[in-house]
Amino acid sequence: MINENKEKLERYLGRLWPQWKQEIPHLLRDFEELHLESGEHLPSQRGDIYFIASGIVGKYIKNAPIRYSSNNEVIIVPLKPSTVQFRVLADATVFVLERSVLYQIVEQHPRSIMFYDELLIKQQQAIDFRYDLLQLPKAARLDALRTKYPPLMGLLSRTELAAFLDISKEYLRRLL
Repeated sequence: MINENKEKLERYLGRLWPQWKQEIPHLLRDFEELHLESGEHLPSQRGDIYFIASGIVGKYIKNAPIRYSSNNEVIIVPLKPSTVQFRVLADATVFVLERSVLYQIVEQHPRSIMFYDELLIKQQQAIDFRYDLLQLPKAARLDALRTKYPPLMGLLSRTELAAFLDISKEYLRRLL
């Protein structure tokens, strides 16, 4: 019997690339389910792909917040060596597709590269959110973040929130 989180992954894959069941029938089995507690780091290896079924994960470079991801979002760990860390902010269930498994899939099912292309598009849309957020007037940034990630507000310190929004802590205090 398939669990609720696996059903979320299956629906996501269907919206992402409707042909996945015909092209890669074993794809759902290739994802490994992980349950992580707040404060833990994703056990990420370069090129791994994570689907977040529940919870919130933050992406940090040298402790600076870069991105937040939550339900039904994808994280692709950069291939380039870096100091990127992914920290769980709220207990999470994630599914990981390891890079080596992805390579095997592409080798056996060449059309699966279209699946990967769709994942890259989703990844870029998520990255673009912060860029678009920082283009907004400072007074509008907090509301935009609240709209996209409502539960996030109770999980971040004012210092981290101000850094992510690229505003001063004093200005954030006035907005709150």
